Amino acid sequence: MNFKMPVHSLLLLSVFLSGRILAQESSEKQPNLLKSKDQIIAGATLSYLPSWYIKKDFRSGSTQAIQYQSQFLKFGILFSNIQLENPQSHLLETFPLREVSIGGTFNFKKLSVGHRLFDIRGILFVPSLDLSFGSMKAGDYSQYNGKITPNVSLQFPYVAIDVKFNTVFRLGKQIPGVKNFSFIPEIGIKFDALYSLLDAEKVYIGHAEGTKKISGTSYSTTSKKEGDYIVTTTYRHDYTRIIPYSIDRYATVIGPIAAIGPHYGFQNLAYSGPTRTVGIGYYLRGGILSADFIYDFGKIGFASSMEETQTISNPKPDPLGKVNKKDFSNPGYYRAHRFQARIGMDLIELYYSTFGKSLTVERGQGKFTRVIGGIGLGYAALSSPNYENAQGRFIADSIFDNDYTRLSTSANHAKFGSNGTFLTLYCSLEAGAIRVTFESNRYFRANLANVKSISVAYMFPYNRIKKKMIAIRSLKHAD
Repeated sequence: MNFKMPVHSLLLLSVFLSGRILAQESSEKQPNLLKSKDQIIAGATLSYLPSWYIKKDFRSGSTQAIQYQSQFLKFGILFSNIQLENPQSHLLETFPLREVSIGGTFNFKKLSVGHRLFDIRGILFVPSLDLSFGSMKAGDYSQYNGKITPNVSLQFPYVAIDVKFNTVFRLGKQIPGVKNFSFIPEIGIKFDALYSLLDAEKVYIGHAEGTKKISGTSYSTTSKKEGDYIVTTTYRHDYTRIIPYSIDRYATVIGPIAAIGPHYGFQNLAYSGPTRTVGIGYYLRGGILSADFIYDFGKIGFASSMEETQTISNPKPDPLGKVNKKDFSNPGYYRAHRFQARIGMDLIELYYSTFGKSLTVERGQGKFTRVIGGIGLGYAALSSPNYENAQGRFIADSIFDNDYTRLSTSANHAKFGSNGTFLTLYCSLEAGAIRVTFESNRYFRANLANVKSISVAYMFPYNRIKKKMIAIRSLKHAD
């Protein structure tokens, strides 16, 4: 029996089958984005941990830490205090204890549980292992540490809760009072730099080649014996070197952004009272430039004295004078409300600009990771001074009243501090929505508050968030 199918039927059947096959291939090539596992690729973590690595008789308060992560690399700073014997007075004094560390993190992706999309939807559980090496310093003492840290991270939209189990061991010489080996639990809040939300993309910037001329001077010495004397001769050598270069540059860019978000400032210094401020900022980023407008309030620490006392014979010392970092006798703080405007420039782009414009990002190519240097100007409204020592005001009055040469200025007594302008020189490390800033402040009418501080800002790029939320809604409707 012969069966013949009409040609038009064969065509319809082939179209139907090809459509089914294409649909299956398309579904295989387009996985469900709502089940994505977008881990935090870059971010900053603020942590509190017990000071168990310090022997009990030497402890002075808890420990804080800031850690910056960019993919594999981690960079951290630890802050605490330790009681050590002053080599001059032979008395126990409190010294700031600092550790700077660098290391790597290894995420166990196959063990992660949950789903997370665009950094703003879902919950993901991620285990990891951190390995790091650090340099710790307190007063004139220093030591090196190694650290192995199992870590579990519960990652929510925008933030994560990290629980760490630090195993710390000393390498080489030792700071008195610091243990050789310790186990320290740690809990921190990690702020996501929003790598996925910002559509970070590695792009080719440009190529440059040529030569650089470097000039300098070096010195060498020779010694020889002439009779009963040793004669040493120093020779000066002026040199010029021509160094060729050829550079292909790539950068991870996110384009310009406008953002709003919280701003937190802090510092613990042995010679100053505590700085703790909270506030809000409006942040603009584009090309190599940045601008910030910040309002905050809280405690502004001040020092016991200045390096240069303002007296009848020295009535006009340096208006940007430095505080006396060796005087721990009577620090305190003002309560303050501050508003400031800042402008900065990407220092890495400034470096590349020396090779030519072909290696710098364009106006619309804001980078994901930047190092910003800049200046800020603001106004601070200050309260009456508060002292760490219960008798602090009495001590400050006695020192001032018993020296008739001291002028009635804020450089000599914190009670003369008043509302006024202040200047900030700063350097920021930025990663997407995260900014960690190291600041040097100068208060023109409250000189004793001329201390350094650190601030952390979290920037919500509201236009990008709105765009991704619309995309998520469309995915949910299509599912």
